[in-house]
Parts: sequence; structure tokens; C-alpha cells
Amino acid sequence: MEVPIWVGSQTVFKSLDRGTQRRERRSKIVADAQCSRAPMRGPLGLPEDGPVEWGIAFTAEEKARTATFFEELRAHAAGRPVVGVVLATANAAKDLPIETSAALCAALEDEGLQPLLVGGPSDREAAAAAAVMARCTRTRSGLGDSVRAMMGQVQGVDLLVSPDTGPLHLAHAMGTPVVGLFGHTN
Repeated sequence: MEVPIWVGSQTVFKSLDRGTQRRERRSKIVADAQCSRAPMRGPLGLPEDGPVEWGIAFTAEEKARTATFFEELRAHAAGRPVVGVVLATANAAKDLPIETSAALCAALEDEGLQPLLVGGPSDREAAAAAAVMARCTRTRSGLGDSVRAMMGQVQGVDLLVSPDTGPLHLAHAMGTPVVGLFGHTN
């Protein structure tokens, strides 16, 4: 199926009630599924055909730290699949409400899964993590200040649930199954 590709902004006129018009700017980013046909691949130095290989690699030391982290987590999880949950983004308007994050982790626990909070050291993430972990006793925190450690967590979980933020895109690039939670923020 051929899908139209829009890059950048496009001005669109829409009719409103009483025959008035308004100007609306729309931006669409080329979706990953469309990249194989995008005319920009050549100028970006990407092969014209085939999948894009992201080449995300970890050092032996990073792999060992991640393996130890997940060995300890999986021992605590007693064999339950690990689901990463991203609590916050750089744009607070895109964050899940804390109550929703807590309800999500509670539901994951009820389904016999092991929630792992994934993200950085921001005050919003710390507050959300405290609220979630007060309600969800099996949920564990992986929050920290290392982007590389977070990347290892994203690669190591069985599934990632995330708003529109970096870990979501990393999960896609690394082949980790991901559920993206998107809402209107503009």
C-alpha cells in the first residue's frame, strides 16, 4: 500500500461555519514504515532500499552491568516478563498523569508481569516513581542519570510502554516491542 509522505509543514485551508476560512499549519514527520520510500534517504547517506540499520552498540562493560541488573530484577520477578514503563518526557504536557501510571503498573502486576520504571533523574520522574511504588509493591525503579544504562534497560525489557519520548524511539530502533502512548499536546 502506498502512503503519502509529508515532510515539514503544509498550509491547509479549512472551511468553518458561515463560510469563513482559517489557516492551519500541519506538520507530519515521516513515519518509520515510510522511510524506505522517502526521497531523503540518499542525501542522508542511507541506502536507497532496505531497512535502516541503526548500529546501536554497547561496550562489554555496559553489557555486563545490564546483564547483572536484569539477573537481579528477574530473580525478584520470579520469571515474570518485565515491562518497562516510562513515566515522563522532556515536555510535561506529554507525561502520563501519575494516577494513570500507577493504575498501569497495578494492572501489569495484576496480570502477573513485572513493571520496571525507566527514565531519568528529573523531579517529575522521581515524584511519579514514588507515587507509583507506594501503590505497586512489586514495581521496581530503574531511574537514573545514565542514558546508556537507560538504553540497556530499554533493550532488556520484554515490552516497553512509553509516551512519545526518546526511550520509545530507542525501543523501536533496538527491536524491543513497544506500546506508544500519544496524546494531543499542541
